[in-house]
Order: sequence, then C-alpha cells, then structure tokens
Amino acid sequence: MTKSLNEKINKAMMHCYRQLYAHATPPARFDDLPYLDKESKFFMDYEIEQEVMLEILEQTIKDFKIPKAYRSGFKTTIFLGCAPKTKIDGTER
Repeated sequence: MTKSLNEKINKAMMHCYRQLYAHATPPARFDDLPYLDKESKFFMDYEIEQEVMLEILEQTIKDFKIPKAYRSGFKTTIFLGCAPKTKIDGTER
C-alpha cells in the first residue's frame, strides 16, 4: 500500500467513526471520546442500528473512493475497531 493510499484510508476511517458516533444513541463527537486509550471500552456505551452503520460504511467507501481490493479490510477494521455496538432488529450485537 502506498503512503498516499494509507493516508486516504486513515482519513476515511476517521470520517467513518465520526459519522457512526454522530448517528449513534446517544450521539457523540468521536474526537471527544478516549479512542486512543487502548483499555477504554467507551464504545460499549453507544449503539447504532446495523442498517445505518452499513449505509455509513458504504457511503464512506464511495466518498473516499476506497479501491475494491481494500474495501473488505476497511469494513473489518471498522467492525473490529472502536465502532459503537450494533443493533439488529432492536437487539444489541
């Protein structure tokens, strides 16, 4: 991965997390959360509908023109990172 592609993907990830928390319950500013603290479990205090999360992911991939070869990894990184917990049909996951 080139340095410029890596920077683009990092910017896309930060944008995606900001959008996810803006649409979470309760809404929050991602930049104000302790996301750099490896021991923090702050993301467990927030939840987002799975459908909304997937829409935000797809829109971010489109807006930042993430290459197809990196899309699956991008999504996995978001899911396994500090994204809010998801709700599927009204249940938490």
